[in-house]
Amino acid sequence: MATLWPGRRWTQFSLRTLLTGVGIFCLVCGLSSHLLHSVERELRACREVTTRLGSLCYLDGAGEARMAFPPGREVGFRDVVKARVNRWSCDVALPNYPDRVGDAEMRLLPAFARVVRVRADPLRMLEAGRPRSRITSDGLKTLSTLKELDTLHLPGITLSDADLELLGNINSLRDLDLSEAFLYHDAVRHLGNLDRLRRLSLAGTNLSDPDCIHLAQLKALTALDLFSTAISTAGIKRLASLTNLTWLDLSGTEVDDEGIQYLKQFRKLTYLGLGSSRVTPKRAAILESYLSAGVLEYKSLPEGSVVRRRFTTTRTTDADSAGKTASPD
Repeated sequence: MATLWPGRRWTQFSLRTLLTGVGIFCLVCGLSSHLLHSVERELRACREVTTRLGSLCYLDGAGEARMAFPPGREVGFRDVVKARVNRWSCDVALPNYPDRVGDAEMRLLPAFARVVRVRADPLRMLEAGRPRSRITSDGLKTLSTLKELDTLHLPGITLSDADLELLGNINSLRDLDLSEAFLYHDAVRHLGNLDRLRRLSLAGTNLSDPDCIHLAQLKALTALDLFSTAISTAGIKRLASLTNLTWLDLSGTEVDDEGIQYLKQFRKLTYLGLGSSRVTPKRAAILESYLSAGVLEYKSLPEGSVVRRRFTTTRTTDADSAGKTASPD
């Protein structure tokens, strides 16, 4: 039988073959070591979140929960590997105490393979006497590196011009809640870059009419919460281009009867809140026929009442209206 390499045994090979084999072996070992280190890093971050922060949930591609870890439940190595293999994304729920959330906690987030939601419950976080968030520019820089971030809720945070510029660079955002945030002068202009944003809450902020020029650039918006801001009819006039709005809350604002003519242009609205605004009941009734089989909420808020500001959950004004609900599409 003829041999392919005369004079060479089958156990022998050239130096080039040896170096190629060693290179492939080292490459496989290096990749395996990197993946193992990455999984261990995510596992430590998971345990940090569930132990001293809040809860987390892994979501599939359709946004359905696949694995949930409430506070105190331990996350296992196999859980993280399973999430990685299935390419599940992570939903991180922050604690209800703003002073427990700072830059150190934000630095845990890049350890996760895919983070799409970082959120907190504004109803509980913004109760009277609660301290404001400790997240600074360093923490926001960390958030800006999360390129798949879809939902971000940071109520009670103080945002400078540079901070909002960082948030304005997260082009993947579709849901942003900055309720009770303190916004520096004209910093809102950076939000105009978020062309995918569908839901925005600026409830209880120091937003004013000139800022509405920048909000009008968010053509994809379907839900806008301006509860308890200084917005007046002049601001509503600037928002007239947001024709895709289906949910709008102007409760507690300075909008008056003159604003009715501009509110009529939002023909897709299924919910409109005008409680405690300057719109009179008689003029508010005119809008009923313009809403798309939706809810017109016009009711004064009791002094000192706690209002749920999130537009993704049940909307209540007081104990008498607890049965009313409204949410965006």
